[in-house]
Amino acid sequence: MISASIKSFLRSEDGAVTVESILWVLFFFTVFVSILDICVYFTKHGWAIRALHQENRKYIVGEYTSCSKLEAELGDRVRLLSPSATVKCEKIPHAETDLRISQVTMTLIGRELGLGMWTFFVDGVSVQTSGIQVIEHPDNAADDSQGTS
Repeated sequence: MISASIKSFLRSEDGAVTVESILWVLFFFTVFVSILDICVYFTKHGWAIRALHQENRKYIVGEYTSCSKLEAELGDRVRLLSPSATVKCEKIPHAETDLRISQVTMTLIGRELGLGMWTFFVDGVSVQTSGIQVIEHPDNAADDSQGTS
């Protein structure tokens, strides 16, 4: 015969919630890491856009004398966020006035911006951002070279 203590042990439900709690912990961990991944993605993208505007501003006010200097400085900054990033600077003459416009285009690789949980799946996605401003410094505006300097 089975003793009373063994019978009570067989009827015990002490570990009944273990399986469910492990499934819920995995679910919440996945949700938390997903949110963190997307937050890192958008934070890095915001930093890259800020860098683009800061470097373009330095160019239009005359701190940089050529597009190639702007491309080098901005490229160094954004490659810390996205190693495969590309930067292109152009001077565009305005058709109706004597103004020159600076257009800086930055291309970032989507999967390099996040932690890799969900951004791993955006393998073929690139994020392209342009900053367009009127060149205020006369030395930069007077240069008639077009395209990348």
